[in-house]
Amino acid sequence: MTVSIIVHAFGGIIAILSGWTSMLARKGSRVHRKSGDIFVVSMIVMAVFGGYVAYTKSQTLNVFAAIFTFYLVSSAWLTAARRPRQIGRAEYALLLLALGTAIAAFIVGANRASVGRSGLAAGYFIF
Repeated sequence: MTVSIIVHAFGGIIAILSGWTSMLARKGSRVHRKSGDIFVVSMIVMAVFGGYVAYTKSQTLNVFAAIFTFYLVSSAWLTAARRPRQIGRAEYALLLLALGTAIAAFIVGANRASVGRSGLAAGYFIF
């Protein structure tokens, strides 16, 4: 096992534990906020290291899944952290990341479908 896989796995374990803690704690309490922050950081660590491992193993679909996870967690955290009706540069950057990833996934899926691997192409179109 490589260090990247271990970090990815521990990121997931911490995300599960802190996510449950956040859900069980009273909303707005110190425990809720801290465990929510830990959840976000651990999910980002998990996504980054999972994406890296997928890239090194040429698992393209899992790379897209990692980027999508990173996008979802980051944009959700920014939504909760920002005041109403405020949009910053980070939101626009994440939008470009999501659009670029969606376009790339569509292109890869279309390429796989065109070479007769349509069963594998479906996953790319989902993202």
